[in-house]
Order: sequence, then structure tokens, then C-alpha cells
Amino acid sequence: MIHLHNLVTRELPASVTATPAMLTLLSETLAALPDELLPWTEIVLVQPGDREKDLTLALGGSPLVDPVNGHRWPDPLFQPAWDWIVHRPGAFQFSLSFGADFGVIVLVECAGGVMPRLLEMCAEYAADSA
Repeated sequence: MIHLHNLVTRELPASVTATPAMLTLLSETLAALPDELLPWTEIVLVQPGDREKDLTLALGGSPLVDPVNGHRWPDPLFQPAWDWIVHRPGAFQFSLSFGADFGVIVLVECAGGVMPRLLEMCAEYAADSA
């Protein structure tokens, strides 16, 4: 899992290791952030081998669990916590807002070894991007 926080620049740290497609997507995501949101936004890339426990630690909760009622996807009472979700080339992307001035952009790589339940849930809700 890649967790970018305390962003002060749009440059990816040299320590970031990902597929070329995911590095491109990370760079595009950083480039799209308005300057005033850069220090208030974290970016998380879910990669093969990452576990739900790791994602829960990074986000403060699992995207597979409704933070209000505790129902777990695919329970019919589950309501996702994200603001929006879209299917980008090679990944799902969603954002979580916390209050008026902090957010996390989550990229879930569409690859073998990525949490199958997370990919299934994202596919159910996501719109395709152009």
C-alpha cells in the first residue's frame, strides 16, 4: 500500500514503487488537485497483497463497512462512505471527505492479488470515466 500524506509538492517520492500504469495514475491524481487542497489531501493506493486491516489503519475504517450503521457490503443496508467513485483505466478511484477541509483519495488497483471483495464492491458502484 502506498500512502501519500503531508503533501507539499506534486512530485512522487522516489520511494514509491508501483506499476508504470499506477505511477501514471498517481501523478495524474496529484496534478489534478487544486493547490489549496494539496496539503489537506492524502492519497492511498491499494496494491496486490494489501489487506483490509492495512486499509482500515490508513483510512480510519474499512470501505467495506458502513461507518454509520456498521453493515458490511453486500448487506442491503450497507451505504458507502465515499463522496464519489469512478472506474479509471486500471483502477477504481474514490474520495472520502472528513469535515470541510480534509480528504483522502483512494486508488484501488485492478489486479490479481488485490482484495477481491473490495474490487467487487467498487465494480458494483463505480461509473466508468471517459
